[in-house]
Amino acid sequence: MSSEHNNNNNNNDHHETCSRRHVLLASSGSSAAFFALSAQTSSALAAPSSRPPPGYRSYRDKLDGYTFFYPSAWVPVTSAGADIFYRSTEDPEECVFVDVTSPSSSKYDTVRDLGTPREAADFVNQKLLDEFLSTRIGVRRKSDVVNANERTGADGQLYYDVAVRVRSFVDSNPLSPNPEDRQEYQEWDRTMRTTLGVSNGRLYSLRLQSRTAATDEALERASAVGKSFRAFEIEPLDE
Repeated sequence: MSSEHNNNNNNNDHHETCSRRHVLLASSGSSAAFFALSAQTSSALAAPSSRPPPGYRSYRDKLDGYTFFYPSAWVPVTSAGADIFYRSTEDPEECVFVDVTSPSSSKYDTVRDLGTPREAADFVNQKLLDEFLSTRIGVRRKSDVVNANERTGADGQLYYDVAVRVRSFVDSNPLSPNPEDRQEYQEWDRTMRTTLGVSNGRLYSLRLQSRTAATDEALERASAVGKSFRAFEIEPLDE
C-alpha cells in the first residue's frame, strides 16, 4: 500500500532532518536483512538482561519500563517529544527514539490491540505521513509499507516489527504556470523501522531512521537495536 501527501503552502519545512517528528526503506531485500540478526548479535540478545554486544551500550528506563541497545558512538539529543533520542555522529539521518503512550490516554493489554501486524503497519504509515507533512509549496511525500511481522522476544513478550519507506519529491519550479518549466525530483529517501510492544497498559514504540540506500553495516545496527528493545513491568514505588 502506498500513501501520499501533497502540499501547497509557502513555508519552510519544520525539522527536515532527524527529529522527534521525523525519526521514524530499503528494498524488500534490505528489510529482510534488517529483521534477521547475525549469529553473534542473536547470542548477545539471548536474554532480556544480557549485556550489549561489542560496540553497543545499554539504555534502561526504570520509570517508564523499557530498555534497548544503541551504538556506543551515538550521542543523546534533546527532543521536545521523545522519551529518549540518540543520533549517529557520522550520519545525521541515522537515529533512534522511543515514544511511550500516556497511561491516562489509552489502555493496552497486548500489541494485538493494534490489530494484525499489517494493520499496525498501516497505522504507523499514516502517522509517519502526518509527521512528515511539509508546508513547502511543491513538495510531495510518498510512503510504502515494506514489511510487517510479529515475533516473540527473548523476554517472552509479543512485538511487532514494521518497516515503512518514506520519500520526498520536490517540484523544481512550482510557481511556474508552464508545465514544461516544472520538473519533479527526489529530495530524500528514508527508511523508518518501528518496533511496537505493550507493557504496563501502555504502547511502546522504538523507531529507527536510516537512509534507504543503507550499508550492510547500517542494516545490522538497525537490526541489533530493534531486536534488543524490551518493554517490562514497572516496579511499584515504595509508599
